[in-house]
Amino acid sequence: MKNKKLNYVLVPLVLLIWGTLIVKVINHLRDNNMIITPPDLPRLDADLADSLESYELLANYKDPFIRYQTVQNQKAAVDKNIKNKTNRTSERKPARSIVRWPDISFGGIISHEERQIGLVQVNANSLLLKEGEVRDGICLDKLYKDSVSLIYQGETKTFKKKP
Repeated sequence: MKNKKLNYVLVPLVLLIWGTLIVKVINHLRDNNMIITPPDLPRLDADLADSLESYELLANYKDPFIRYQTVQNQKAAVDKNIKNKTNRTSERKPARSIVRWPDISFGGIISHEERQIGLVQVNANSLLLKEGEVRDGICLDKLYKDSVSLIYQGETKTFKKKP
């Protein structure tokens, strides 16, 4: 019975609150012809505008993102390689012998300051190679964000990063 008495007090209170809220919303929606104008802002005098100082930003600091190769630069490098390869293939060359590549996988790039080192696995041996470095007859030609280009016995191949 105690809850019943409490309900007699709370139900009218809830109805009163909701009624007040609905009345305020309806009154606000009815006043749609109300025009709001921005306050008048003071105008700058010509003398005051001339006396204002102007500042220049000095952007002579090192760009923190310059060491990362952009996708556009990579595409340009790939396009350049394709053009070079198409020019090379237009010339007649004697047939090459088939090169048997060892089991190679590319693990990724290790970057430290300006240097980049590629992690290459050759026949289950991990090698850390810089561009132009030769080990076990394998030369690291070019490092890309997601792949590496290697030269082995005069033949060039590109290996994608393993997942």
